[in-house]
Amino acid sequence: MILSSTKELSGLELFFEKDFKYLDVTSNIETYINIVLDKSHIKSVDISQQKEIFNRAKHFYTLFCENSKYIGYSILLYQKKHFKDEVELYLTTDVDEIY
Repeated sequence: MILSSTKELSGLELFFEKDFKYLDVTSNIETYINIVLDKSHIKSVDISQQKEIFNRAKHFYTLFCENSKYIGYSILLYQKKHFKDEVELYLTTDVDEIY
């Protein structure tokens, strides 16, 4: 987490945190563009213009894929508590983490 290394912020307690990153989908760009451009109003345009639309879309989608290597996002859920929780004895973990 980038915002704070502590679990408390202004009387709020962080009780859920999950980080995400974007997957590299560069290999799917051309297929995706073909699906997006498979519209009657685009097919009615001159072939050279269709190619230019495809090339321009490919440029921007590729640029976004390149930039998304450096970005991600986090889901942070905070709650305000009036009383401190008691210590827990029985803890759990995700089943996928065990195997």
